[in-house]
Amino acid sequence: MQLSIQKALHGVDHILLAGASEPVSFFAYPETPSKLAPADCERQVLAEGHQDVVLALQSLMTELQSDSAEPDRYQAAAFEVPTGKLTTRGVATMIAQQMPEGSILCGDSGGGAAVLEPAQQSSAHTWLNLTGGSIGQGGPAAIGAAIAAPNAQVFALLGDGASMYTIQALWTQARECLAVITVIFNNQRYGILETEYLRLGVNEIGQHAGALFALTEPNIQFADLASSLGVPGRRVDSCEDFQAVLAEALHRTGPTLIEVML
Repeated sequence: MQLSIQKALHGVDHILLAGASEPVSFFAYPETPSKLAPADCERQVLAEGHQDVVLALQSLMTELQSDSAEPDRYQAAAFEVPTGKLTTRGVATMIAQQMPEGSILCGDSGGGAAVLEPAQQSSAHTWLNLTGGSIGQGGPAAIGAAIAAPNAQVFALLGDGASMYTIQALWTQARECLAVITVIFNNQRYGILETEYLRLGVNEIGQHAGALFALTEPNIQFADLASSLGVPGRRVDSCEDFQAVLAEALHRTGPTLIEVML
């Protein structure tokens, strides 16, 4: 992710921030810049996140005398319905297909980031992504979103490792009967730490080191854990099951957890 952002920003000489923070690296390493924009790139804040970002953008268009300009927009697309064994891409596509207009998607470390791309060609929505490596923020962010926008369908898209930082968010969702669908991408690995290990130059991970990233001793039963915290939980391992459980969740009052086995 860090390398892809740096590549995208290569040659950029001006960044205008509208309700967004300056892009920074996910983890910090000695002698590696944390800020991902080029050193000579000028940065200006048009509006902070707590301010009226839409008004700020409209005012900028008026100032530039471009209020009649039609901005580039993504076009809605028809996705092929996945079938059979679950994959991260398949789950991402199904969420994008079925999410209602105005949904709020709360990302975290893990497979949930895959939803971003197909969502751009689906229903209008809001994306709340983690910044600066704040692993575990997806569940709490979903709570805040559901309270702030009670008529919106909220999704918490979590990795299995990341979810364990703030799993108590499920209890709050149940207590407040919040419209949150939590999707846990369960590959039984704490993948982000494994990735960062490799980035440090360790090309092979031995048996003992690999065990540090495994979430199998003991296995975490997320669907059962959710039920114990008051949230209906289902474990699925096929696209057909995920489609059916997601449809049920969208018609349920209150929260649901779907444990996706990858």
